[in-house]
Amino acid sequence: MPNAASGAGEVTSEQRTISDVTGIDLATSGTVDVSTGPPSLTVEAPADLLPLLTSEVSGGTLVLSVEDRAVLRGASRIHYTVTVPSLERIVISGAGTVRHPDIRGSSLTVDIEGSGDVVVGGSVDEQVVSVHGSGSYEAAGLATKITEIRISGSGEADVTVSDSLTVDVSGSGDVTYRGSPKVQQHISGTGEVTQAR
Repeated sequence: MPNAASGAGEVTSEQRTISDVTGIDLATSGTVDVSTGPPSLTVEAPADLLPLLTSEVSGGTLVLSVEDRAVLRGASRIHYTVTVPSLERIVISGAGTVRHPDIRGSSLTVDIEGSGDVVVGGSVDEQVVSVHGSGSYEAAGLATKITEIRISGSGEADVTVSDSLTVDVSGSGDVTYRGSPKVQQHISGTGEVTQAR
């Protein structure tokens, strides 16, 4: 039988030590708020869920997950506060949310599997975004020069691009863009690529 936790208890917080990472992989539910600074991690969750929430560093990526086969109730009350010197990669496999209001760097890679959401702002030269499922990528506040987006399913992406935008949509996914980039698009299905007004 999988471990089960009610998630009905009082929310408590726990600080955990992490090494320098450039990526975040959210493999469970919950919300992750990221900011720039020395590496740190604080986990807030109902007391009975905290021991089931794992945080490990693998290949420069902070992986936030749960103990094997754990069933989490009250997962909407899980909140991670992460500080990293720079963020270059975001992965979501589930229904969680990752937010970073001010990413700065040369490149960003985002991979959303399922119904997760990524909300980011700031400025990077280049970004590559993949959305598989019904997830959403909200990056109108992230200025980029070059953006590549792949959507399979009903996902959505909202981006700002100045030079080059490449879009591949399979399904009913939608891409909205700001700026006046050169646009290359391939759509199979009912998806749309629209310039915001």
